[in-house]
Amino acid sequence: MSDILKLEMVVAAIILLAVTLFIIRSENLSVKYSMVWLFSGFLILFFSLFPNSLKVIANQLGFELVSNMIFLIMIGILFLITMSLTIIVTHQKEQIKLLIQELSNLKKGE
Repeated sequence: MSDILKLEMVVAAIILLAVTLFIIRSENLSVKYSMVWLFSGFLILFFSLFPNSLKVIANQLGFELVSNMIFLIMIGILFLITMSLTIIVTHQKEQIKLLIQELSNLKKGE
């Protein structure tokens, strides 16, 4: 991996982490929901600082090309993001249902 590519990856990871932390600090995203983004940023930062670790891990897991393992990692991260968003939507749907029921009970009492 060239030094320029390493530098670009480090900068991209730092930007991702900085933007995520800024959004958390501005209270537009809670820490609970930002864990996947923070994990992704640190993962990118780690692999950009230690690119040989990708080769070692890929060889240990039986991948012929490191790029195949990177695709698998990215698909896994996207899967985690999708699952976390699904859990959030499901939880909010239940909260909305309870709020509607409470509102209808309050209107009945008037």
